Amino acid sequence: MFAAALFFFNAQNQVDQPYRLALLVSAIVVSIAGYHYFRIFNSWDAAYILKDGTYSPTGAPFNDAYRYLDWLLTVPLLLVEAVAVLALPSKESKPLLDVLAKPVFGLLIFAIALVKTKVDLEGNVPHAANGKTANMLEGTLAS
Repeated sequence: MFAAALFFFNAQNQVDQPYRLALLVSAIVVSIAGYHYFRIFNSWDAAYILKDGTYSPTGAPFNDAYRYLDWLLTVPLLLVEAVAVLALPSKESKPLLDVLAKPVFGLLIFAIALVKTKVDLEGNVPHAANGKTANMLEGTLAS
């Protein structure tokens, strides 16, 4: 991810001006994703230990909320990138961004509620003891 970010940052001068914003947004998206994947790996490494060929919990919580935070940050940026890569004149791209803004805002509200619910479930419901109930509740709320 970080290598892709470096590539996108460096490639900006090698493309025409209308496409530079798309490369910048791409670099930001993969930087955010790379950071969150790094944090997820660190959380996994702290939460589990490999013993005799199987992973065992260490007692430290595994926090995969980074994944959901990543979605909250990158999905709107990817929609902006989709418009930016078209390299439309501003009078044509602005209405397109305005059309995208309303559903994105609505989806963002639901995404925030889903992330909060997911984090609460992970913090309060032991997966091994009650994972089915937690997964059913999370799936219902996500639908």
